[in-house]
Amino acid sequence: MKIKYLGTAAYEGVPSLFCGCETCKKSLEAGGKNLRTRSQALIDGQLLIDFPPDTLVHSQTYKLDWANISNCLITHSHSDHFYIEDIGMMRHGYAMPCNDFTYYSGKEVVTKIKDYIEKHSMPRVFCMQLNPYQTVEIKSKSVTHSVTAYPANHCAAQPLFYSIENNGKRLLYAHDTGVFDEQTFVFLKKEGYFNLVSLDCTGCNRFDWVDHHMGLTANVAVKNRLIKEGIADQNTIFVLNHFSHNGVATYDEMVEAANAHSFTVSYDGLEINF
Repeated sequence: MKIKYLGTAAYEGVPSLFCGCETCKKSLEAGGKNLRTRSQALIDGQLLIDFPPDTLVHSQTYKLDWANISNCLITHSHSDHFYIEDIGMMRHGYAMPCNDFTYYSGKEVVTKIKDYIEKHSMPRVFCMQLNPYQTVEIKSKSVTHSVTAYPANHCAAQPLFYSIENNGKRLLYAHDTGVFDEQTFVFLKKEGYFNLVSLDCTGCNRFDWVDHHMGLTANVAVKNRLIKEGIADQNTIFVLNHFSHNGVATYDEMVEAANAHSFTVSYDGLEINF
């Protein structure tokens, strides 16, 4: 499998618009991996996760091939993960040609998409509601992924995070969630071993959040629990992602803190094959 991190920031981006904090100043000056757009990822070059307002810049920066991308998992309705206005780019006269495209998410997002595509007469855009602990097979151009939805510990209505399996490899993409509830750990254990786990680290190494989002302390606790339950092991790749400037850590500073716990720190453009 392959995951490409197109964007790795929380809602504000890094540096954040209008912000003059020290983290934003240092990130702007350092450039490179310290500059972050809103979170989005691409699995095996064909399955998209989230649809932020930075999708256009991601498409241009990484030369996304939309002939191969026809499915998108949405985690929740917050605008940095679901920017509905850009679905309009799939209307007749804006994208020529435009392939069929399907969004998968919880009830709130699906209801909004249905209303939007009906209002704008978009027959090539579809959506499917997913419920917690539901597994679906998502067929893209040349690969089929088995996707299971899990309930996120987050403030948005019906937020989800996802496990994704292809050809015997499995990844967990758990963002905009705090520490998982007990039922989720039980289901994850039933699902089996994960080769890669990507965890929300909005609070960086400053905030010890366990609800709505996580920071490094909670990430360590989740990692240890996953290993204890046999859901992961020392060979599992653990990645930190979805960073806020309010966590007061640039990429370079976050790497130093994460190395002590054997985490990889994501950055825009990071690609991991496993």
